Amino acid sequence: MGAFNRVRFEALAKGVAGGASIRAAGIAAGWGRNTRTYYRYAERPDFPDAVERWKLELRRGGSSDLGPVISDLMEGAQKAIALGSGAGMAAACKMLTEAGRLKQLLANAEREAAEDDGPPDWAAPD
Repeated sequence: MGAFNRVRFEALAKGVAGGASIRAAGIAAGWGRNTRTYYRYAERPDFPDAVERWKLELRRGGSSDLGPVISDLMEGAQKAIALGSGAGMAAACKMLTEAGRLKQLLANAEREAAEDDGPPDWAAPD
């Protein structure tokens, strides 16, 4: 198999977590169409954990800490409003819209995490 390539391994796990087949994720990760090396990477014992980690990361919107991004957007919007021009107002509107979207992502992720804490409905005692 050659030397272990962590970058390709993570790209393969991310692709599978995103719903791609192992072959499609392997080709997207940089392996050629005529190789089967990606199957050997997928057979590693740490591969399922990597896929689960990427699923969680993708469900969160790709970032575990959106607070600084939202703060920067809010600060940028305030500066754009202070310009007092139409272009500034348009930029502020876009930044505030994006900040609201990111806040909604955080709220959805927190709600999903709270819902995931309990046992599944079918496992509830009678």
